Parts: sequence; C-alpha cells; structure tokens
Amino acid sequence: MKIPFFVQEFTDEMEEAAVDALRNESFVNGESVSKFEEEFARYIGTKYAVSVNSGNSALQLSLMALDIDGNIQKVATPTNSFIASANCIRMTNAQAILTDIDARDGGIDVSSITEKVNAIIPVHIYGNPCDFDSVKTFAEEQKIPIIEDACQAHGAIYRNKKVGSLSDVGCFSFYPTKNMTVGGDGGMSTTNNEEIADKIKSVRDNGRKTKNEFDKLGFTMRLNTINAAIGRIQLKHLDEKNSRRREIVSIYKENLIEDCILPE
Repeated sequence: MKIPFFVQEFTDEMEEAAVDALRNESFVNGESVSKFEEEFARYIGTKYAVSVNSGNSALQLSLMALDIDGNIQKVATPTNSFIASANCIRMTNAQAILTDIDARDGGIDVSSITEKVNAIIPVHIYGNPCDFDSVKTFAEEQKIPIIEDACQAHGAIYRNKKVGSLSDVGCFSFYPTKNMTVGGDGGMSTTNNEEIADKIKSVRDNGRKTKNEFDKLGFTMRLNTINAAIGRIQLKHLDEKNSRRREIVSIYKENLIEDCILPE
C-alpha cells in the first residue's frame, strides 16, 4: 500500500473563492488579502498578521524588522528543520549558529548554544511545539528577540496559547504540504508589535511608505489576492483538519514498533 506524503486539495469552495476574487478584486492587494490577515491574526491570537509570498520570506522579513541585518550578528536555530530556517539568516547577512536538538521533542536545545547571539529562531517541528519555556528563559537572559518558526505548526498550542503568539514574531508557511495552504506558495508573520508589523508590510512591498514614496530597501514579497482568497477557506477548516491529523497520528503510534522513537 502506497501512502502519499500529502494530497493536494482543491475543493469547490476553494474554486468559488478563487473565481470570485479574480472577477471582483484587484489581482494584487485585493480585499481578500486584508481579510485573510485579520482572520489569521484573530485565529492565532495576535494583534497583527502580515501576509507574504512564502514562509521563507516571513522569516527573512521578520529578522529584518528586528534589525538583524549585518555579518557581525548571529542567530541561533536548530539543525532539525527545513533549510529555510537557516537560509533566512544568511539572507540578512547574519551568521547562522546551528544548535543541537532535544531528542524528546525534536526541537531546539538552548543548552547547546555556547556563544552570544543576537536573536533565536526556535522551530515547532512537524507541528510539535518546542520547549518554549527554555527558549524564553534563554532569550530573557541574553536580552534578545525570538522569532518562532511555526511554518509547520498552524493551530498548535503551547500552554493554552497558539504558537506564533508566544514571541516577538511568529512565521508561517502555506506551502501545499502544510496543514493549510493558499493554492500555492504563501506565508504570514504574526506579532503584537505594530512597529514590527509596519516594517514587514513596507519591506514586502519594495520599501513603500506611501503610494509614491519609498524610504527603505525592500522586495516584492506580497501575497497575491487569489491565494489569500483560497487561504481564507483553508483557515475555516483548519481545526477540523488538525483534528483528523491527530486521529491518524494515534493510529501510527498504536501500530509502530516499540523501539521507534517518537516525540513526546
């Protein structure tokens, strides 16, 4: 029996939303974008959510918004992750300090960080929250910001709060293998800090300050309207999808061999 890694989903509801957006909204910066951001922020439990074109972009722009942008700066992140967790650091000209992981949950082991760093990117790997208490204690001692890589953890909960709302900034990916998608690439940064949100909004749009004024170096990293429209539909069904995933995990746990190491 061949079990696919993931099944690409495109429902009638997603199609209707996509067609409606194409017919009635601007292709870029349409109404669906701002609505998706508002709904995602409300779901995660943050004041702001800023959509971008990928999870990698969400991580990179979040670092830039926190002024991580020079080769004398260092950012710690675990080895057990997709390469974007380290790539985003190099994209800001900072140094990636790769850490060991905690075998209990596959997440970052802050005790392995032996040098001063300027920020930390813990990863909630495979939807399983890392030991965020240890990350928070480390960050407070070092007086550094935390950027959560929650790109695989939409809806995951740590101590009664959703990941992505625990730190200075949370980052999500909507790539089709994730538990929610936007019908292609996409990402989101979540934060309670208005200044950080505004910086990400600007840099994702070529450093725009007003319609015809640009005051910083920026990129074209916006999320397209049609993707946002599809994302709104996916978000509506996220909790039920996560519930089904947990059911499937329980089946695997019951039937895997005893010496298979599973995260706690």
